[in-house]
Amino acid sequence: MTHPRTGHATIPRLRLLGIASLPSASTGIDVQLPYRKGWALLGYLAVERGRRHSREQLAGLLWPNLDGAASRTNLRQVLSALQRAFTELGLSHLLRAEKNTIGLVPSDPCDQVFDIDLLDPLIVEEGDLIDVLVQGPGWHHRGLFLEGVTVTDGSDFEDWLAFTRQHYQRRELRLMCRLRDRLRADGRHGDAIDLGWRIVKADGWNEAHHRALMVLLAEEGSRHEAMQVYTDLERALRRHLDCAPSAETRDLHRRLTGLPTP
Repeated sequence: MTHPRTGHATIPRLRLLGIASLPSASTGIDVQLPYRKGWALLGYLAVERGRRHSREQLAGLLWPNLDGAASRTNLRQVLSALQRAFTELGLSHLLRAEKNTIGLVPSDPCDQVFDIDLLDPLIVEEGDLIDVLVQGPGWHHRGLFLEGVTVTDGSDFEDWLAFTRQHYQRRELRLMCRLRDRLRADGRHGDAIDLGWRIVKADGWNEAHHRALMVLLAEEGSRHEAMQVYTDLERALRRHLDCAPSAETRDLHRRLTGLPTP
């Protein structure tokens, strides 16, 4: 079976992870969207890229409590603002608004327009992305997809948004863990430890992240700091979940402290 072609990894300037940001290529100043649901529409089209969506479906998704005419009027206003923003960004060719459909359709399926495109294995091979990140910018967790955006009157959109946030969070954490391990393998323990701390902060209930950080710190000679990672984890688990760290984590703690295994 042949696999679809993926693009060479580049770092897009348009961000939808964390607080969304659309900096202009010429000025670096963020292009603003005047409507809250403009961000919701942009996020939906960016995730569902390459498809043309009916105007009726999008209007119903974002304004489910309005009648058809009113919801379509609102959609036209939000779309007009989005089109102006894409023109200012020099990306007007991406947004295809036709009589009955709207879509974000890159001319090349492998074009990386937003940061979320880096987390799509059909667009970018993860190994290629790690090669780029190791050589330059690294990866910085900025928050959940469309951080702060809500559509309180649209339960279907909110369900989609919750699922999409979880999806990208899982992919981002996988990438960060692979990058951490690559940095360790390359002997860049300081960078690996820095990323390890950021992974723990982003997904603090996953004990595997704590164990990886403990090992990195111990390898770097910071055994006391490694023990503090365990102590903080143990305290948080007992306070919030009324449980102890897993047997695997406790066993690692004993090995690092030189205590005998019971």
